[in-house]
Amino acid sequence: MNANHRCLIWMALILASAGLLFAPSLRFPFTWDDTAVVRDNPFIHRPAPAGLYFQPGYWRNLVPVSRSDYRPLQMLTLAAIARAGGRDPFCYRAANLLLHLLAVGLVFVLGRRLGTGEAASLLAAALFAFHPVHVETIVGARNISELMSSVLLLSALILFFPGGSKRARVLPLLLFAAALLYKESALILPPILAALILGRPGGIRDRRKALAATLPFWILAAAAGIAKLFLSSGAGPAGAIPAPHLAAGASRLMAASVRLLVFPARLKVLYHFPRPESWAQPVWFFSLAGAGLLAGILVSARRNRRLFSLLLALAASLLPSLYRLGTAGRVVAEQRLYLPSFFFCLAAAVLIRAAAGSSRRMVTIALLGWLLCLPLAGLTGSYLRAWRGELPLWSRVTTLSPRAGIAFNNLAIALFRDGDRESARRQWERALEVDPGLAEAHTNLGVLEGRENRWAEAADHFQDALDVEPFHRAAGVYLAQAWRRQGRYEAAEELLRGILAENPFHAEALNELAFILERTGGREEAENLYREAAALNPDYAAPLRHLAELHLQAGDFEPALEAGREAVDREPGHPQGYVTLADIYIAQGRLDEARNVLEAGESRHPGDWRIRSRRLALDSLSGE
Repeated sequence: MNANHRCLIWMALILASAGLLFAPSLRFPFTWDDTAVVRDNPFIHRPAPAGLYFQPGYWRNLVPVSRSDYRPLQMLTLAAIARAGGRDPFCYRAANLLLHLLAVGLVFVLGRRLGTGEAASLLAAALFAFHPVHVETIVGARNISELMSSVLLLSALILFFPGGSKRARVLPLLLFAAALLYKESALILPPILAALILGRPGGIRDRRKALAATLPFWILAAAAGIAKLFLSSGAGPAGAIPAPHLAAGASRLMAASVRLLVFPARLKVLYHFPRPESWAQPVWFFSLAGAGLLAGILVSARRNRRLFSLLLALAASLLPSLYRLGTAGRVVAEQRLYLPSFFFCLAAAVLIRAAAGSSRRMVTIALLGWLLCLPLAGLTGSYLRAWRGELPLWSRVTTLSPRAGIAFNNLAIALFRDGDRESARRQWERALEVDPGLAEAHTNLGVLEGRENRWAEAADHFQDALDVEPFHRAAGVYLAQAWRRQGRYEAAEELLRGILAENPFHAEALNELAFILERTGGREEAENLYREAAALNPDYAAPLRHLAELHLQAGDFEPALEAGREAVDREPGHPQGYVTLADIYIAQGRLDEARNVLEAGESRHPGDWRIRSRRLALDSLSGE
């Protein structure tokens, strides 16, 4: 058996083992941001022009999460998967897992291209395949942007390094451009190229020539960086830390990221990253000490040019995460370590290969690889089980990161969805004890108070959310709703018009404003706003229900029926749609059709009190 056959067999074993390790995640439900970005995002589940995702207005006003991004190819890819699998998590997870396995193969190819040798390249691929820090990236459907961007960057690196004619550089540049449209952090490719060029064999002239070939990549990266600044200009205050603390904060973040790559135990998604107030606090000392240690390792590796260039590429790949330094909370994001782990795994393999020596090198590397990959796979399997649902995930995070307020907020959401309102309330209160400035927890507590018809208390929570985060539009809409419930129509209308002045595409704000105008005599404008809100979100049925009720009150039965039927078609999971449609039929004396609608609703929502009360009323009208 020749060397190529042995490599193929080893790679097949690595890929099959990694596939089996992550296979349980294929049936996990959507968690965290995936519910908003993927499951409930109407713009990927309904037909939409592809050009929509390339419009900056979509990313500023319509995208469900993170309005400072620009990732059109991410949404195009998610929309393509949605056409095949709808809202089934399996299709999204399968796509992510296949991309990860492709990345594993590309790590092996890149290692060989960089001259690390077959044994070290296989070891690097195995370390990358089983590393626990990849769990969030693979399980999170929305993280297909990270996976696609990384695969494209790996492919660009593989194609760049053979050298050759200028024409041969065009394809890597195109792959780089595509990676930028998946995720902005891909702009770090030129520094990575420069770092890897330093480890290439040859003289200074060859390296200078290779560095000159990276100029188009630098130009494209600069353009992408300017575009990122432009798109982030309306995203609200960044809350940057004081300039004197910037270097220490960056050192601390880099050290924390490397720690997760070297020792990936107790992974927890959310990492507390407070802002120290003075240089006397121990955290700064340990941050600078960690940075000094990393710098020492980098300097000591200079004798091994290949290892030095890989470590330099690792440091460069960590730079995009530094833009989050101004944010307290989840600064160390595991998904952002997917690209850096390429270079970490390659560097680790090169280091192990050097330590193995020349005697029986393949056997020694295989043994060390087995000893490393087995515990990595065990940690991955353990962490993966936490992602089987919202409750186990956030129970783990609150245990491991008790100072992360957003973790308690997310645990409360899971409990609320599970029907345990009192436990949810306690967790939201705990979230605010940990982080009094957490606007989302204030908003969610307000929603809970509103569900219990305590609108004054709800309004207080919504106002608290806006006090700490004026750009929190959901809290503004909820506050307008609470004021409307209290009869404060003018204040609610003023608030909603202010929200719509900032974002005219906010469907919930349009619906609430129309609801208020309907009650204050602005029937014509209300009708127009209901239609506009319904057109903005093809999955949003509330405006159509309200529009049907508006026409019913005016005796306009045909448009009422049209809106009522569409509301039920859009959201068959909401009982009120069946009740509204039945009311229209009852008003026309079409009792049999009303009964059919209520029976259809009762089959989907057995025991719902709204449908049951209409059935009783209908039976009394029919004399039954």
